[in-house]
Amino acid sequence: MKSFSLLIIALIFCLGSCTAQTISSNQSAVGVELNKFLAKSTKPAVIKFYADWCSSCKEFQPSFKKVSKSMSSQVDFFELDIDQKTNKALIKELKVSRIPETIFVNKARTSLTRKLGVMSETDFVKKIEQLLAH
Repeated sequence: MKSFSLLIIALIFCLGSCTAQTISSNQSAVGVELNKFLAKSTKPAVIKFYADWCSSCKEFQPSFKKVSKSMSSQVDFFELDIDQKTNKALIKELKVSRIPETIFVNKARTSLTRKLGVMSETDFVKKIEQLLAH
């Protein structure tokens, strides 16, 4: 019964993230944890937050993998499992509460854009092209 309850909770959590929306915010500087995380990155960055149990995350994975491979010379790509303790401080700082969530950070680290939910390969490329244009 406990396993069934956990499965229902996981499904509700993951299904709630299936509707894609964009949340944009301009900041004078990104947070301390994000700056530490991106310290060795010299390009714009794309960070995907996911969990192994999330069906929407699995649905987005092929597009993420293909695009990240083809655009890695222009953008640094990262995948962070929300269930890993080492990622908790960054998740808290960025207020990631639903997955999959993808965060696009400009090269100057002065702004970020969020995309919640699954993206098609075409939409994902468009978001990256917007990131590169700024």
